[in-house]
Amino acid sequence: MYARARREALRATTDIEPSELSRAFDFRCGWTGFTERDAGVFGELATVVRDECVKRARARGAAFRETDDDWFDRRTGAPTGSGKTTVFELAMLAALRGPSVVASGGINGPNRRKYVVIYLAPNRALVSEKAREWKQRLGRIGITFAELTSDQNYRGDVWGEIENVDVILATPEKFDRVTRLDANRGGMSFFSDVAAVLIDEVHLIGDDRGGCLEAIVSRLKLLSKSAALLQSHLRNVRFGAVSATIPNIENLAQWLDAGPEGTFVFGEEFRPVKLQTFVRSFRDATNDFLFSKFLKQHVYSVIQEFYRGKQTIVFLGSRDNALQTAKELVVASRNNGNVYVNPSCAHLLQEAARRAKNKGLGECIAAGVAFHHAGLEREDRELAEQLFRDRLIIVLCSTSTLAMGVNLPAYLAVVAGTQVYDGGGTYKELSMDNLLQMIGRAGRPQYDTEGVAVVMTKNSMRGRYEGLVHGRFPLESSLGASLPEYLNAEISCRTINSIDDAFDWVKSTFYYIRTSHAPQKYGVQRDAEDAVKRSIESTIHELVSTGMCEMVGNSLRPLRAGDIMSLRYLRFNTMKNIMKNVASPTYANFLKMLCESEELCNVKLRRDERKLLKELNQEQRIVRFPVQEASPKGKKLSIAKVIRTGGEKLYLVAQYALTDIIEPTISLLPSMRMEGEKIFHLGTRIMRAASEYYQSVQSFSAAVNAFALAKGIDVQKWPDSNMHVSQLKHARMKNMVKKLALAKITTFQDVEAADPRRIEMKVEKQFPFGNTLQGDVKDFPSELKIKMSHHVVSKEIYNIDVTISFKDTSSSKLCTNHLPKKYQGTIFVGSEHDDRLLYIQRIPIREFNVDLTQEASSVVLHGRFNCSNVPGDNAPLCLKAHIIFEGCVGRDIEEYYTVARDGNRSPCTPNKSSSTPIYSSSPARLKQTTIVMDKQTKRYRLAGLDNAVRKIVDFEDFEMPNEGSSPNSRSRKKSLHKDDICNRCGQQGHWASQCTLPDTRSEDERPGPKPGDRCRKCGELGHYARTCPMVLATETALRGTDSDSQDDESWDFIFSS
Repeated sequence: MYARARREALRATTDIEPSELSRAFDFRCGWTGFTERDAGVFGELATVVRDECVKRARARGAAFRETDDDWFDRRTGAPTGSGKTTVFELAMLAALRGPSVVASGGINGPNRRKYVVIYLAPNRALVSEKAREWKQRLGRIGITFAELTSDQNYRGDVWGEIENVDVILATPEKFDRVTRLDANRGGMSFFSDVAAVLIDEVHLIGDDRGGCLEAIVSRLKLLSKSAALLQSHLRNVRFGAVSATIPNIENLAQWLDAGPEGTFVFGEEFRPVKLQTFVRSFRDATNDFLFSKFLKQHVYSVIQEFYRGKQTIVFLGSRDNALQTAKELVVASRNNGNVYVNPSCAHLLQEAARRAKNKGLGECIAAGVAFHHAGLEREDRELAEQLFRDRLIIVLCSTSTLAMGVNLPAYLAVVAGTQVYDGGGTYKELSMDNLLQMIGRAGRPQYDTEGVAVVMTKNSMRGRYEGLVHGRFPLESSLGASLPEYLNAEISCRTINSIDDAFDWVKSTFYYIRTSHAPQKYGVQRDAEDAVKRSIESTIHELVSTGMCEMVGNSLRPLRAGDIMSLRYLRFNTMKNIMKNVASPTYANFLKMLCESEELCNVKLRRDERKLLKELNQEQRIVRFPVQEASPKGKKLSIAKVIRTGGEKLYLVAQYALTDIIEPTISLLPSMRMEGEKIFHLGTRIMRAASEYYQSVQSFSAAVNAFALAKGIDVQKWPDSNMHVSQLKHARMKNMVKKLALAKITTFQDVEAADPRRIEMKVEKQFPFGNTLQGDVKDFPSELKIKMSHHVVSKEIYNIDVTISFKDTSSSKLCTNHLPKKYQGTIFVGSEHDDRLLYIQRIPIREFNVDLTQEASSVVLHGRFNCSNVPGDNAPLCLKAHIIFEGCVGRDIEEYYTVARDGNRSPCTPNKSSSTPIYSSSPARLKQTTIVMDKQTKRYRLAGLDNAVRKIVDFEDFEMPNEGSSPNSRSRKKSLHKDDICNRCGQQGHWASQCTLPDTRSEDERPGPKPGDRCRKCGELGHYARTCPMVLATETALRGTDSDSQDDESWDFIFSS
């Protein structure tokens, strides 16, 4: 129905029944002439909906109460700010108690039945805002709430956190993911208590993320018809939805099973702050970049036409456009007498300008203008927002960061260009979601009675945006683009068990309804139903062919890969890439796979980042695995000179964050740091999924390395990092870590072995800081050791026993050995000759209780090993056990165990290495040796006559880098020419370093620093800065050099043969 405004018939909140519920509505009447000035009133929209419910109740011959189900099913379309939230609140009360609210003892009575209401909103900011508001108001009458967003990290049993609440507020993605957990063990039974689903901003179903909302509603509708839930509340689940005004509201009503009597359409007259919307078009340019540059010249004139001296937000498509437009507005303002500066506030603006870290922002603030984008430091963004709230800034130029989540309303909202930067020099058109959010910022209820929104676009796009802002474009479905993900999820959750179930599921979607009404928009020419069926069959065939599920007759059964993809909430292409990478299980390949995943595809490479990324790629002290490119002939790989994609950018940014270097010589841009946070937000989940899949296919090295990298991403350190002290509670400050590194105290072992007084002296702290720091180490797992043994069962079958115990069982350590639950350990046992995972288990912490009267407790794990598929009849079998602790680095251990083919333990058991080999993708071909550096020649050489390694690398071809040269460069050994002249004696045939004659040159003639030369680093005499002892000591410490080793000239290396 299309409603009319009726301000003369507003309802008082005291009219609500039962009366105890009126305490939740503390509105105040704002209309003159209302008889009860001290009473709260419902808005026009809520009044119209309520009166219609009264009519429906009277038509049935019954009385209406606010807790009746007549509030459902409701599909309401109305402008922003017109009071749709109040309709939701009344519907919520109706769903939670129903007509029996009084008989049950009140809203929180002892005899109440358990009902659950789900509130879904498109973004975290809106969910958090509603949660705060409703906890304050509706909490008065005993209603409990819980949030489910990505900001809420529920440890342990998620159902224990939400099972006893009345209302769950969530984003669609978080709710979808949570309800997939333990689908066979309670996840789906949670739906049985759901009585109502309230969907806010349902018009966003047409956005890229809209498919998730469709999947949730369709899953609920399908489950409500299942035989297992016949007696549950879900059987009669009701839907309520509100949206902006759209022309095809009847399609949404059909999808939500709301008939004409349950559909309300409200016009602009219901908006408390009237909004005028204008579209200004300009001639098209030859390309998008030139048009955006041309458009900036007209922003000032548009503002002057509409702003009336009131606050204005200008939305632009890129960060550079926001900056440049703000600068042009400053120039234009000053040329016209500083029109954006109130003389009485000029001194406040000058003071605020000095607080800005960004120099350009400070100059703009002084002129009453500011810019805002994700590339600014957080302090500068908050400064711009606060100044705008305080009404000191008149014009704020911003990207879409202010449109989504940050509540900064203004009188005038200008969308200066309808295209946003999409990376790679390309632009894309604004989505309906973003455009409505931007326009919705116009109009401030606390200051104005009206607002103005202006959209500036091309002449060729004028019709499109006039249709969008005035609600003339129909809403479309986006489920088709994500059909494999959501169809696989339903198969994994056992909601779909056959092809027929899949057809029933898709018929309950908005995608099916829109395809039936407008088949041409979805590429369908004739029979829409037949086309949708073919699409479902094709998608199922693709899932089967990639190993996500299997088809047995007409039945569908999920496979392990499909379950992992569903539970870990992965995109289909990401899961396929995980399955392909099983053959190359190195850290480098896994990190590259993560950064190029579909979940991170929206990260773009910007022009101003290319130079910085090129420098970062060449800094191998920071970047362990640089981006490489093939030579023109494609025969040799070298370090790439140009970074070309967003995935390559993330690949370098991730390694920058994982490095052990405390103060890198290269600093990332703020925007790059923010984009890097996405890797750590999503990376652990994706790499855990990868490890789980590799475990299912019994790939040992892939499962271990993926699990270790997931841990590393979680703690933002490489899994084999030697910088452990930054994890300690009292050593997390960068300055403290730097002092400890200079003192060569970087690992847990260093802290435990050091004298507490020495620690205090090095870090300039008072007693008992050293003892406190050593106590912090005890918060982490104690060191373990692994012992392996075997028993021969037959020629090809062995029983393997793995014993895990504490490494230090001395009386001083016995009482402190422990394994905290916070850092869960997992043991992997595998065979290296065929890279097969034999055993995996979490370490049972309860069995590690220490008994002081006996030896240290231990856990013995038993397993049977079948040694078929060995490389040769007489080749020894190499087994490996690896323990990885989650949440920390520095306590992982590994143990090799070699068994000769005759059943005895081989005497040539490989040495232990400190971490999982990451440079080789074939563990069976690893070779370990020791390399030493000659102190005199400063050349690397092999410790022994290891010909196998000598064939791989000829170490005599390389020398130690010069102390003054770049640490990334290697100096090739120069060949002596017969014409070379010695600088010492002047004879030919040798160099000064090889000269046997005494040096008769004076001090001034000799190369090198003179006694009077002063070092510009430390100020001392007698040496240059490049050979300064203080600088060299600092660089060595910051690289994470091992501290306790007395022989600094030898290292263990592993090479692929």
